[in-house]
Amino acid sequence: MLSGKTYGFTLIELLVVVAIIGLLATVVSNAVGASRISARDARRLQDIRQIKTGMDLYFTNGGGYPPASLFVSGTQLLCGTTPIMIIPSDPVPSSVYTYTETGGIVPGCGRPDLTLGYLVQFTLEKDGITYTMNEDGQFNPSVPEL
Repeated sequence: MLSGKTYGFTLIELLVVVAIIGLLATVVSNAVGASRISARDARRLQDIRQIKTGMDLYFTNGGGYPPASLFVSGTQLLCGTTPIMIIPSDPVPSSVYTYTETGGIVPGCGRPDLTLGYLVQFTLEKDGITYTMNEDGQFNPSVPEL
């Protein structure tokens, strides 16, 4: 005989629980995505500071900055036979740091084509703006705080 008591959850109760779990998963996913973007942007700024330090070392050793043909992400930058740095790669493989020569041409590091200046361009994901750093470490436009 049936006593009239039922055990378990109704379909409506199950659908409400699934909807709440879906909403929470969406909120957490968006928060994680934003923190990943911030982390990649922080790494980009650290990479740019590393590039500035490496370029200063190159200038100290060679009296100029390397030509753009030597600026290849992931490769060892040498001044003659002296290792200077491994050129960093952007955290997103489809993005690159763009190095441009500026200023006059001078000999150094066993090469006839060093330059007296450079620009490095990069884009921050958070705002989508492309920034440029020159050999003096000045940014155009100014880099925001992360």
